Amino acid sequence: MFGQTDESGQGPRHAFEYAWQIDEKFHCGLGYLETGIYEHFKSKPDDKKQYEVFGVVQNEREVLVIYRPLYGTRPMMIRPLSMFLEEVNKPDIGYKGPRFYLVSEN
Repeated sequence: MFGQTDESGQGPRHAFEYAWQIDEKFHCGLGYLETGIYEHFKSKPDDKKQYEVFGVVQNEREVLVIYRPLYGTRPMMIRPLSMFLEEVNKPDIGYKGPRFYLVSEN
């Protein structure tokens, strides 16, 4: 969805641009998901995979989380809330738990 060009060859699109383009409300901490710093399950002590969650947008089909990594140079991202909150089961690395977990509230 992001990083690709649109029909007119423009791109890449920014997460906030998408959020406003779908003309929906931007919700911050309204019961869907707390804003703050989340860590990905693949994070390691010497290689933290932390993300700042700004809030969610909701369209007619689903609720989407808007967040950005606190490492590297990747832009803001958007992911369905159901995927953000889902439990992952990775027996090859000995992990079963949430994909992202809250480490610090805003």
